[in-house]
Amino acid sequence: MSYPLGRRLGRGLFSEVYECNGKALKLSVLEDERPPHNAKRELDILRALNSKHVIQVIESFTRPSRDDPDETELGFLMPLMNASLESVIARSRKAAFPTGWRNALDVEKAIEIARQLACALDYVHSQGIIHRDLKPENVMFDDLNGDGVLKLIDFGIAWKDNEDEPVDKKILDVGTGAYRCPEVLFGLSDYDQSYDMWAYGCVVAKMFTKDGGDLFGDPSGDLALVAEQFRIVGSPTKDQWPSAAKSSTFKNMSFESLPGLDLGIVIPRAPEKVVQVVKKCLQFEGSFRLRADQIAEILN
Repeated sequence: MSYPLGRRLGRGLFSEVYECNGKALKLSVLEDERPPHNAKRELDILRALNSKHVIQVIESFTRPSRDDPDETELGFLMPLMNASLESVIARSRKAAFPTGWRNALDVEKAIEIARQLACALDYVHSQGIIHRDLKPENVMFDDLNGDGVLKLIDFGIAWKDNEDEPVDKKILDVGTGAYRCPEVLFGLSDYDQSYDMWAYGCVVAKMFTKDGGDLFGDPSGDLALVAEQFRIVGSPTKDQWPSAAKSSTFKNMSFESLPGLDLGIVIPRAPEKVVQVVKKCLQFEGSFRLRADQIAEILN
């Protein structure tokens, strides 16, 4: 079968996504990959998952790489989605309201997106998988305005129990920018599905900020991100983050005691139940965070 490449839809460290015959084609050169990136594992995970909220693989193939015939290129076709949550939020931005807020994403729509995303994570987590790269760009819709069924994409760095990455020694270089959770920033490699719930809180918060911006902004590095997490959420005490006792980085770190900000002010467009969901996801101790199934019930 021929796979003509149309416009490029996206590009990652070790993969590219193109439009192809009205579908999305993801291509990865296997020899170029570095952990935790693993296209074969991603394909296996997607084939095993069966949920309306997870993108499905239509077909897959291997062939010699376009750049080097001695290398192998893995490709798989998926339904072509028309909008990411990032683009939905961007489309909703308006000129400043009388309040000064530019984010005009409909509140009820945002709550429904948050509910569907919780349902997606609940299913993924029930299968023993950690997505590890939850962000608005990986939440997709067929509708340009974010209506209809949400689909979670990009399991390229997802974790499922395997010999190369034991449960208590997971890779720390995962996640993207402001969506990375404290565990990996402080070297705690035994994190679990609660990793995704911190990122979930960040994604949901973005839909309710004044301007549709990221909750923790655009940090220039890990230290800057930690500083923003402490400023907004508050610097954690031993009782708030018992697991931090295992982190030499945390134990050797000197920082100011900060109370954190009122999240109701940080995400002023959010109803109280959403504020509480975000607050309970942004707990430093993973076991203190809400689970996806609990959130789906709260937002139902």
